Amino acid sequence: MRNLVALHFARGLQTLIDFERSFQNVYSNQVNALATRPESAEAFRRRFGICPAGPEGRQLGAQEVLSRTKLEVNNGDVFRLAVERLFDRVVDRLQHRDVEILTPAPASGEFLVGDVPALTVRSGEARAGVMDGIPLDHADAVVLPLAPRLLASLGSGSGYRAVPQALVDWYHKLQVTAALEYVCYRPGAAVATQVAAWRPLTGVTVP
Repeated sequence: MRNLVALHFARGLQTLIDFERSFQNVYSNQVNALATRPESAEAFRRRFGICPAGPEGRQLGAQEVLSRTKLEVNNGDVFRLAVERLFDRVVDRLQHRDVEILTPAPASGEFLVGDVPALTVRSGEARAGVMDGIPLDHADAVVLPLAPRLLASLGSGSGYRAVPQALVDWYHKLQVTAALEYVCYRPGAAVATQVAAWRPLTGVTVP
């Protein structure tokens, strides 16, 4: 179960967004740095057959030097390796956390799931996830819906526990708030009315 949560955490959309932002920052800095060096002018000359006349040409030369790296990022190779490394780190961080399986106490209660399902949470917080400022080491638990009536929580509790509807609703709100584009639930689920009320606050769509 720890590995399952770690996998969904490591390969989630928040990881992809963070990776793309970080790479773009590093790439821009590298282009600017290389543009001041002779190899950028040489790369421009090899590519276009003339010497660069100014800073724009040297920028193009720098981009040419980094073109293979850019290609490896665009085709997903670098991100795949980043996910593998992150997965190993998350597994290590979660190995000592207790595993608790939660189910709604009301017979009609169900968990919904968003497109960022594995979330770092803190008790009483109305936000969740790394992108919303709760890093893994500062979280009380990492939660992952497993099925409509099952949710895994890696924190300080262990075993199997039925939870009141108020806590189920809290998990609902966290999934909706953290979702980037959509949340899902079974047709006819009681939570449908609540999600419709939360949607204007988040912009999240419900297929």
